[in-house]
Amino acid sequence: MKTLSIQAVEDGNGILHKEIIENLHKKLGFSPEVKESFDDEHYVNFYIDTDDLKSVWETIRENLVSINEVASSFMIIYQGKRGWADMLIFHDIAVPD
Repeated sequence: MKTLSIQAVEDGNGILHKEIIENLHKKLGFSPEVKESFDDEHYVNFYIDTDDLKSVWETIRENLVSINEVASSFMIIYQGKRGWADMLIFHDIAVPD
């Protein structure tokens, strides 16, 4: 099992698009663990545990990256072969095998 993390941050206008991302997850059938920022609510993390990281990423990429409001205000990271000690950050690229 691996974890895909989506960190949504405020866009250039200071807007955090948490609701858009939450609604998309629901629409896609994902139930991520949601963790708000601890200090000033300028970001939120969504964690999706999966056995099929590649498929989950492709679904997220096809649906989330195309939403103009959030396209530049989130970061995707996922666990590598050694868990979070080997985490990888990517945007619109394929998950390596």
